[in-house]
Amino acid sequence: MNSVESQPQSASSPSDSWSDDSVKNIHQIHPVVQAHLKRVYLSLCFALLSSAFGAYLHICWNIGGVLTTFATLGVICWLQAMPPHETQIRVCLLMVAALLQGASIGPLIKLAINLNPSILVSAFVGTSIAFACFSVAAMLARRREYLYLGGLLSSGLSLLIWVHFASSIFGGSWGFKISLYFGLLVFVGYMVYDTQDIIERAHLGDFDYVTHALILFTDFIAVFVRILIIMVLLETMVSDSHSLFPEFAAAPPLSKHHHRHHHHHPNTTIDTTITIDTTIQTPQIRHHHRKSPSKHHRSATIIDTTIQTPQIRQIVDLSYPIFYSSRHHQQT
Repeated sequence: MNSVESQPQSASSPSDSWSDDSVKNIHQIHPVVQAHLKRVYLSLCFALLSSAFGAYLHICWNIGGVLTTFATLGVICWLQAMPPHETQIRVCLLMVAALLQGASIGPLIKLAINLNPSILVSAFVGTSIAFACFSVAAMLARRREYLYLGGLLSSGLSLLIWVHFASSIFGGSWGFKISLYFGLLVFVGYMVYDTQDIIERAHLGDFDYVTHALILFTDFIAVFVRILIIMVLLETMVSDSHSLFPEFAAAPPLSKHHHRHHHHHPNTTIDTTITIDTTIQTPQIRHHHRKSPSKHHRSATIIDTTIQTPQIRQIVDLSYPIFYSSRHHQQT
């Protein structure tokens, strides 16, 4: 029997509402489906490790680029063409695709490490926490509750592709910003939708854990790449603001004695006002103030000069066909 639909589904009635008992919904998933989910998430963990190794290979030998990206597409299509019973070969293809995908996003990871290595750790931890939270939320929710998001997310993804296409024709960074922020929202939604879709397909007898792990892997990478780009952008803007006013960045904090000295004098407000006026109106600060309009334009050009390099744009551009190719088998 390929389907487990015959099992009781008391938690899926439309009249149920969210309560403390909803936490028990995870135990109402059929044991066969639970075993399938364990295989899916175990394969996903190994795929992420393979992707990390691919990024390491790029950092050491600079192998990531257009070739690895198209090789990722080719391996994914090869995996989807393989029959489901060829499990060992398909798992190996999944690991190879993850390794090539890690090498493809290697330029972005190398950029983040050069700026601040903590950015990479924060982006990965944040993506992992978001992935875990939304996956657990999808498991605890009633069955088919979030499947309606499929149409909305597909429309949002199509809109992203058209916006990205228009920005490549007319120029400007507005399309890239929309692809980052709105794209992050869309792919986070896919985390919830794909988790429930995998559970529902498993209840209907689809236990292709390799394809399901590939789908979740593309969700994770899509969110991770966008979070990392946003954090790199913010770090670059912060370092740019420090270079704009180095006097304030290097200024030592006030001592405790200085605070206590002003605490006992009633004329502290007048003295502080005079100090601020004389400090801000120094020739150096006034010179910075006159140049500030042109300096503020640097925050707008950071995206063009640092983030929108050919390699980084290629990572975002080619993430859409990789995302679609991982779902080709699901839609056929």
